[in-house]
Amino acid sequence: RWVLAVEPDPDHVAQHPVHERLMLLEAAVGKPSPTGMAELHRSNLSECNSLLPLGRDATSARAAGLADYLVQCYTPAALGPVMVQVITLSSLLNMLGSTQEVALLKVDAQGSDLAVILSAGESLRRVRWLQVEVQDLPRGHPSMIYGSEQPNKEEIIRELTARGFVLDICTPNTDELFEEDCMFVRADLVGGALEDPPAMGQTMLGYLQ
Repeated sequence: RWVLAVEPDPDHVAQHPVHERLMLLEAAVGKPSPTGMAELHRSNLSECNSLLPLGRDATSARAAGLADYLVQCYTPAALGPVMVQVITLSSLLNMLGSTQEVALLKVDAQGSDLAVILSAGESLRRVRWLQVEVQDLPRGHPSMIYGSEQPNKEEIIRELTARGFVLDICTPNTDELFEEDCMFVRADLVGGALEDPPAMGQTMLGYLQ
């Protein structure tokens, strides 16, 4: 087994340790523009780097009494934004060969998670398990990190259900932001497509048994 990963920030790619079972590509994943390039908005807290602009600035974050790490998140990095290549998830999966299934796809694209998933097209059916980061808030809520352009938990669940995935479990990530990591399983792995997701946690347990 090995890991295929992508990282859009060239500085992070240069600093990343090498591993014999890791292939790291310097790119962002999503829907490419006609030029194939997009602006990566970089933050003082690099975990907040995103193709989407931040939903507020550091001054308003501080005035709202948010934790210091969130103020740093909303503070642009001194290096400024950088133009990065954008590729589709389908092109990435095709690198594995047309018949190779993916055991686990983990998406943490800072507000662009749904765009990443949708860029897989029909290739998404090759994924067995899918982990995605969500915010459980109404779309456009002030606490949505990337503003009104960021899909919320409800939208992501609906889109993945329509594409043949069943919600297994969501676990808290950042309580202050109502942020969660949600795990989905391809419906055929649990005996066929289900119209409604089962109770959280039951799917994985049954599958492993």
